[in-house]
Amino acid sequence: GVEANSRAAKQIAAQSQATPPGGVEPPMGQRPLLLSVDDDDINQEVIEQTFGTEYRVVRAMTGMEAFAYIDSGKEFPSVMLLDVMMPGMTGFEVVREVRNKRALSHTQLPVVMLSARSPQDATASEAFESGATDYMQKPFSAAVL
Repeated sequence: GVEANSRAAKQIAAQSQATPPGGVEPPMGQRPLLLSVDDDDINQEVIEQTFGTEYRVVRAMTGMEAFAYIDSGKEFPSVMLLDVMMPGMTGFEVVREVRNKRALSHTQLPVVMLSARSPQDATASEAFESGATDYMQKPFSAAVL
């Protein structure tokens, strides 16, 4: 369950040891920062409940809010959890901008996309083609994430 998801998130965050492009690094001994991008308050609460002991969670309700945080010069996130289906910019558009326009690599900003959209195989393929580091189906198991 939750342990496996937490392990995967820790592994992804550990891979992102490159100096953040902009922003500041977390203070020594502080939990890494997770940027959760989802337009649903309940999903955001689940993310915070699942990862709040391992990560400090910053919420963004839209892709534009996520970019506003990234561009703010505040602490750079160790990992981004990104919903696929959102109003305005979809998760696919957000991750394409992260990889292409902002030139952030998988090690600089790992992006784990989450979706309940069907068909799952096609959604996962589009997520990876768009630049996702990993993909999880909703509802997700904390152990797997």
